[in-house]
Amino acid sequence: MISELNVVTREYFMPLVTNQVFQGSPVLEKIFGIAKEGEFGMASPSLDGRAIIETLEVGAVNEEAATPYATGTVSIAKGSTTLTGAGGASFTAAMANRGQITITTGATYRIASVTDATHLELTDPFEQTTVSGVAFSIDYFTTVANTSGAYVKADTFAAGDEDTLAGASYDWKMYHTTVKIHNLDLKQNTGKSRIIDLASQRLRSATKQLQRNLIADFYGTAVDGDSAGKMIGLQGICAGSGTVGTINKATYAWWQGARNSAASARDLTWDLLNKVYYDTKKYGNGDAANLIVTSDGVIQNYENSLTKTVVTGSSGTRYENIVATRALDEKVVDAGITGFKFKGIDMLSDPMIPVADKTFFINLNYIYWRVLQGFQSTGWQDLKASQNKDWAQLTVNGYGALTTSCCAKFGLISELNQN
Repeated sequence: MISELNVVTREYFMPLVTNQVFQGSPVLEKIFGIAKEGEFGMASPSLDGRAIIETLEVGAVNEEAATPYATGTVSIAKGSTTLTGAGGASFTAAMANRGQITITTGATYRIASVTDATHLELTDPFEQTTVSGVAFSIDYFTTVANTSGAYVKADTFAAGDEDTLAGASYDWKMYHTTVKIHNLDLKQNTGKSRIIDLASQRLRSATKQLQRNLIADFYGTAVDGDSAGKMIGLQGICAGSGTVGTINKATYAWWQGARNSAASARDLTWDLLNKVYYDTKKYGNGDAANLIVTSDGVIQNYENSLTKTVVTGSSGTRYENIVATRALDEKVVDAGITGFKFKGIDMLSDPMIPVADKTFFINLNYIYWRVLQGFQSTGWQDLKASQNKDWAQLTVNGYGALTTSCCAKFGLISELNQN
């Protein structure tokens, strides 16, 4: 029985999971369907790949010689990422700008963010023995303005890393779905054809569940360090705070998405769309978002708010015995709208979107689904002997990460009315 189930899984389920789990969502088909896969799924060929590094394509921070800081003492517990300063220590937000801290009795750690004048966060947990009141030193880079254009003989040229600020680093995320079939069901479905029917039904259901989980997380609010292990979500990318790719959004305006919220629900309007459109053009090469996604309810409300034009009479008035003239080869008169564009950008209604009152602006050139490996199966296992369970069980798992190289290329309009 188990061997036959494994054959069915390899022949029918794994191709389904790998190739079709995102079908039904026009947005995820665009993003997940072009996953970049390699030995490590790395974003930049010159980097190691054991972590995912997205080289930042858009930025405004330039680099010069590191600025040292070595006043006061600090305390930190083993395994913690929160460091407390004392004895004259006063941290500034600039220290998170490609900064690193060296504790006298420990190693050197990268700074993730500065919470306030006496607390900062490290990117990795402190691995040394707990320390209290020990000296430290910080090196960090400051923002400088490049000089270019006309000059005189006395000018000093300031050169910096104008186009690329290191990179954003992402963690792999693990996803799985588990299927079980009671051994009694297997006995009652003897014969290969019956087992195929039973297995395919359960496996199709498992694929749909995995799809719902991935879609919910894609549109979600997760950022770095999400306790549930979720991928960084689209709402997290658009947020004005939090850490994405180990970069603190609060520190850099170009790492924040464009957001337009309100105290109460309102209709989606041309003015709202136009505002976010220009906000997503602010940094880089001026390329705005190239896809707008919302729910059926929001786009239906938007359609209903549009001005209707009729050939004869007032809107909503029906006239009998009116003959519409059309070409002989035309068989259908369609009075509805089948598609929207805003400034040439496709506006899509995603039937699988799990949020109701939001419209997303997406730039497909700055978002990627990185794959460590395709979804793999453990194979069906009989748990009767190993775990004293009268089940045959299968687990499907895979590793990937949603990454972006510029959060500012994404936007979110929220608190929208629906029909």
